[in-house]
Amino acid sequence: MRRLCLLVGCALFLACTPSPALPPGTSDGGGMDAAARCEAAETLCGARCVDTRADPRHCGACGAVCPRAQACLDGMCQTVCPEGQVVCAGRCVTLETDRAHCGMCGIVCPQGQVCALGRCALECGPGLATCMRAAGGGDAGAERVCADTQTDRFHCGGCGAVCPAGQVCEAGRCGVSCPMGLRPCGGRCVDVQMDNAHCGACDRGCPAGQVCSRGACGVTCGAGLAQCMGLCRDTMTDRGHCGMCGNDCQDGELCAAGRCVLTCMTGLMNCAGRCVDAQTDNAHCGRCGAPCAPGRVCRAGRCELTCSEGFSPCLDACRDLATDRAHCGTCGRACAAGEVCAMGLCRVSCPTGQAVCAGRCVDLMSDNAHCGMCGVACGAGEGCAAGRCVVRCPPGLSPCMGVCRDLQTDGAHCGVCDSRCAPGFLCRAGSCACSGTLTDCGGLCRDTTTDPNHCGACDRRCSTGQACSAGTCVALCTPGTIPCDGACRDVRSDVSNCGACGVRCAPGANATATCAAGACGLTCSAGFANCNGAAGDGCEVNTASDNSNCGACGNRCATGMCSAGSCGGGRTIPGFTGALGPDYSASGWQQCVGYLDRLRVDDFPTAGWATRCVGTGYRQVRLACGASASSVRYMDISRNIFASPLTSYPERGLIIGSNFTFRANEIYAEGMNPNAGRSWWGGGDGCNESAPTITINNSCDWDAANCFGQGITGERYLYVYVHP
Repeated sequence: MRRLCLLVGCALFLACTPSPALPPGTSDGGGMDAAARCEAAETLCGARCVDTRADPRHCGACGAVCPRAQACLDGMCQTVCPEGQVVCAGRCVTLETDRAHCGMCGIVCPQGQVCALGRCALECGPGLATCMRAAGGGDAGAERVCADTQTDRFHCGGCGAVCPAGQVCEAGRCGVSCPMGLRPCGGRCVDVQMDNAHCGACDRGCPAGQVCSRGACGVTCGAGLAQCMGLCRDTMTDRGHCGMCGNDCQDGELCAAGRCVLTCMTGLMNCAGRCVDAQTDNAHCGRCGAPCAPGRVCRAGRCELTCSEGFSPCLDACRDLATDRAHCGTCGRACAAGEVCAMGLCRVSCPTGQAVCAGRCVDLMSDNAHCGMCGVACGAGEGCAAGRCVVRCPPGLSPCMGVCRDLQTDGAHCGVCDSRCAPGFLCRAGSCACSGTLTDCGGLCRDTTTDPNHCGACDRRCSTGQACSAGTCVALCTPGTIPCDGACRDVRSDVSNCGACGVRCAPGANATATCAAGACGLTCSAGFANCNGAAGDGCEVNTASDNSNCGACGNRCATGMCSAGSCGGGRTIPGFTGALGPDYSASGWQQCVGYLDRLRVDDFPTAGWATRCVGTGYRQVRLACGASASSVRYMDISRNIFASPLTSYPERGLIIGSNFTFRANEIYAEGMNPNAGRSWWGGGDGCNESAPTITINNSCDWDAANCFGQGITGERYLYVYVHP
């Protein structure tokens, strides 16, 4: 039907073809052909004359644009493949490497295999590179593909080198390529043998009324050619005009002798209109329409099991013919009982170290009937030992040249027959060894305790000026020194060898070790002293801060504290523990209390919370409260109220200084002693955080409530200081 339509179309085309163009300057009288005219075989599209048989932008009709990678041939958009590729499923593929079309269109390689030289395999063949599949590439369905880097446009010249759209790969380089017989002209492939606009060469157009025949312009087509739609065609071989103009052959057909025929390559056969290799095609194995069952592949025209390397199909199972006892060497050949299959042959199976003699396994090293080799029997009074017939000896002895020997002690046959020990060596437990405490050094017995050339071990030489003592190289020492660990040491002053070799003096705490007259001692570090006279605890006293040994052992501070080796001030009282507050030591204040107060947690004891602040040497008290050591308010009290209970309730006029304005000079306490129960300073504001007062252990959420009116909402610190 399609060919009939083409013929009808040709008739319509001829009926609608405009009349030949008039000579320049003439007119046809104003008829329908008075507008712009095109040459024969061209069509007016818009304001331009085009050849709709070859123009990809107006292929077959004005405005019919061919997709990319297709050319316009005979007025139809067709996929044009470079040499070496064919069209499969509407695209150009290389049957040598494409997994989805391996060897022929539609042959898909199994998962994990590649297409190598037109056959599915595990590895790529010679001349092919193993590449990873390019995005949008031409090797469908696999990560690993075989690529001919000379022609593969997705791996041109090397793996991953993709040619731009519209280009092909030739000789490992990307470029524009045309099918055989065509030439690129103006960005499209043309047949310069028949193209009227490019006759014989690009842009060489034929004059009006002439056609291009075999690369030359003429009035008619050459012998053997027919003029079809204004072009010269060989109807004996042209697929688009096979036998007559407009007779288009089907896909996969060739034009031979003017007839469209399906032509398969050598080795292929036509099965249901498709060329297949019946030697390998799973759907047509051996003949058309004979498919292989699942799990089998077509090999040499027969459906066979697919076996791994080293295995062969036998009775619907894969067998290792080299080791399978039921199929030894070939399918169905079973080995007899007691035999194994080795390298495809049935053999008697003997344990390691035994051989088959007269159909049984024997030990050629000890068998009297097969001594050393099959059939060699030992005589009377002989036995087989190490594969030789020897004289039989009592237990513990071995035959050597017809004589029984004790190989454990015989110096001429030590360990084995004819193994003689060197002079000075004895045979012990079957080995030649030196006698006594001597050591075998290169075949000579040496005393490694005194030999300077073999001191402690063979070939260990002592240096010049050294001697070997007890297997150690020691120096020949000068008077006053002795050898210790290979060096001369003065044990009178050496802290590592004090009094004798290896006696190391311990350094001790806060001290360095000394050795004097061969006795260990200590030298205290600066600021430390050994006040108890014992070496075990080193210099145990820090004379810079110890109140009982201030500056020197026994120097006790009567008042204050020891600081920098002198009795007097200091930032904190001796034995202080707690949170460290602001430093008021420049004014003579020493910290005695430091608490971190947390919400609803009893951080202060109800009684005795300031016991460390009690002392006859303290006359004043400073209370500081705040969110940190750098943000506090404080007040000073004129006497140590922790040491002397209050004598009245309340007591006034005792506040002597503060860094804020305080509202009332009143002190309150239970039992007249702020250190014996609940206590507070200021007016009766209770737990009000904004009041300029402070409460200690007075049933508030915070132990140190109010904090002198600072309005602190989080954790706060309470610091207490004393002054002489």
